[in-house]
Amino acid sequence: MDVMMPGVDGNEVCRRLKGQSRTRQIPIIMLTAMSTSEDRLRGLGQGANDYITNPFYQPELLARISVGERLTHQRREMEKQAAHDPLTGLYNRRMFEERLSHEFDRAKRYGHPLSVLMIDVDDFKQVNDGYGHDWGDVVLKEVAHALREKTRKSDIHVRYGGEEFILILPEVPLEGALQAAEKIRQEIKSLKFNPDSVPPFSVTVSVGVASTSGHDYEDGQATVKDADLALYRAKKKGKNRVESFGD
Repeated sequence: MDVMMPGVDGNEVCRRLKGQSRTRQIPIIMLTAMSTSEDRLRGLGQGANDYITNPFYQPELLARISVGERLTHQRREMEKQAAHDPLTGLYNRRMFEERLSHEFDRAKRYGHPLSVLMIDVDDFKQVNDGYGHDWGDVVLKEVAHALREKTRKSDIHVRYGGEEFILILPEVPLEGALQAAEKIRQEIKSLKFNPDSVPPFSVTVSVGVASTSGHDYEDGQATVKDADLALYRAKKKGKNRVESFGD
C-alpha cells in the first residue's frame, strides 16, 4: 500500500485496518517515495509489517511479500497449536472459555438457544490400568473422532481435561441436545478396541446436558455448571446414560 493516496493516507488506512479484529492480521507493506527514518517509524508505528521505498525493485518487493506470507502461515500454525489439544485435535480448555463466552453472548443477543454437553468416559482409569496408557490415548482419540462425526461442523468440540469432553451446540434447544447426546452415547458404546494378546474391549460414556431453552442463565459458565451437575447424576444412576439438568 502506498503512503501517499488521495483522501486518506496509507498510514491512516493501516491504523484503521490494525484497529479492527477482522483485518488486524493482514500483513501490510508500506510503499513510499519518502525515505527518512521518521517516515518509516510513522508507518511502522501504525502497525505496518514492512517498508519499501519507491521506485522499488520488483524482485525485492516479491521477496518481501513471500516473507510476509511465510510469517503469516507460521503465526496461524502457532495459534492453531495454542488453541487445540495435541492428542485429539479438539479445542483445548483455554480456547473453550473464549468460544463459550462468544457463543453465549451471541445466543442471548439474538434470542437463540444454546446447549452444552459434558461427556465423561466411564471407568477410564481401568483402561489405563488394564491395557496401558497407549490404549488409553487410542480411546480418547476415537472418542474425539466420534464426537466430530456425530455432530455438526458448527458445533464446538472440546477436550476439557483428562477423559472429559465438552460440546457447545449453538442454536440447539434441550430436546435436540438430548438427541445428540444419545446418538453420541450409542456411537461410543459401539466402538471396539483390539489390543494384542488380550480380548477386545469397549467403553461407555456418561453425558450431562444443560440448555438455555430450559433455564435462564446469566452466563455460559452457569450453563456448564449445570451440565456438570447432570453428568454427576448420570454417574450416580449407573453410568452409560444421558441426564439433563432439571429432569
